[in-house]
Amino acid sequence: QVAPTSPAGLYAAYQMGRLELHAGRLQDAVQRFEWLTHQADPALAVDARVALAFAYLSNAQLEEARTELERIRLHGAEGPQRDRAGYYLALIALQEGHLDEAQRLCEEVIRRIPKSEEALEARLLLADITASRFSPREALSLLSDAVAGLPALGGRHRGKLAKKMADFARQSGMSAQAIHWYEIA
Repeated sequence: QVAPTSPAGLYAAYQMGRLELHAGRLQDAVQRFEWLTHQADPALAVDARVALAFAYLSNAQLEEARTELERIRLHGAEGPQRDRAGYYLALIALQEGHLDEAQRLCEEVIRRIPKSEEALEARLLLADITASRFSPREALSLLSDAVAGLPALGGRHRGKLAKKMADFARQSGMSAQAIHWYEIA
């Protein structure tokens, strides 16, 4: 039998929390991830905190999610977890109508790790903000610099970026460009 606080036991608990989250058993997942955030393995604790924030978001508990995401950003998390937290905070800010805050958070993620998956997601969100504030044409212009990295993107990411550009081109009345991007998507 594996001890619950052994490395294997902690990993199993984390995976069980992910399964609970996927199955829609949000309260079970929240309890498991909360427990994991207090365990000795710092890397697993940060992963559990990200998963906990996602569980809170899935359960529309925005304040709890914000608290966890701020902890990730401000207290030692580095790399993708920190930037994923920034992206999720931007989503919360956007949902609450705080466009300036959402824009600032997106720009921060893009600036920190411009070629990452998180930066692409932040760039797409920033484009949506730009389209709503200004115009789809300006949003299309904003995304044009991301096209330079298009061949390096995986299929799913390339498709998301191309579809977003096609939508903005269509909304701007640029039919030929829209067709081009839809074909790539």
